[in-house]
Amino acid sequence: MLKYLTQSNILAVLLFILTNQFSVAHAWNNVGHRWIADIAWNRMTPKAQNMAFTLLTSGVDSQTCDARIFANPTNPEDVFVGAATWLDCSRGADKIPVYESYVHADRYPLCPAMPPPQSYPASDELKKAMADLVNPKNTIQLRRESLKVIIHLVGDLHQPLHTATTLDHLGGGTMVIPGSQEVPTNLHAYWDSNVVAMAKADKATVNNLIKTQAAQMEQGTWNEWEQETIVEANQVAYKALLGSVMCNKPSGTPITITPQYASEATRLGELKIAQAGIRLALILNLASMGRVQQ
Repeated sequence: MLKYLTQSNILAVLLFILTNQFSVAHAWNNVGHRWIADIAWNRMTPKAQNMAFTLLTSGVDSQTCDARIFANPTNPEDVFVGAATWLDCSRGADKIPVYESYVHADRYPLCPAMPPPQSYPASDELKKAMADLVNPKNTIQLRRESLKVIIHLVGDLHQPLHTATTLDHLGGGTMVIPGSQEVPTNLHAYWDSNVVAMAKADKATVNNLIKTQAAQMEQGTWNEWEQETIVEANQVAYKALLGSVMCNKPSGTPITITPQYASEATRLGELKIAQAGIRLALILNLASMGRVQQ
């Protein structure tokens, strides 16, 4: 596909591959995270909303990142939705200790030659945060920070390429050309940004999923929710694009995203965003009653 690029674009692509092949973007980008939080807020009980707003406004953890959250500090929903991006901001802006080094993915191996996972760092941190949030013996600061972690990581771990990987490091090593665009990106960034944009353009479908499937989405445990996302990463995000070469070393030649793949990715993206919002609300509704989602 590179033969269709201009000389300047070829140089840009080569530089991108050399410097970013093994880096990944933030899951669902800011638009996706805020959308998930907005879905959750509108399904949270008044008690859960009050808990979240009271904690989020009880102190400042990062001068830069909290300033973004409190752009409209008198509106509880705006504060909550703003908090959805705090964990990404804290490692990029003020580099808050502990949170700067947080792992936002679990990296379940999808290929036979890959070793079994030693741990699931993102979901482990999420589970710890859920327990810390409901513990009345914890400081307000710890409970506040735990809430910010929960709001963000629930979104991250519903992005298929934050749960599972082949040899390409969560899609960071697989280069793709999204549709008619000329300049390649990586597969992980495609799911973070392009899929969100396509889902947002069909927001009515997400609203309908919430209306018709919310009760079903609330069933199950966190481990079961993540396992279903791992299966979707395998079948849709990877296998539908790469087929039998899915577990080969990533090729440096960009793959053009087909309309069929874009459609399948969009449908799954819509489902995962709806699930993340519904399940975030469930987790916080339970937390407001002193209970932890299992």
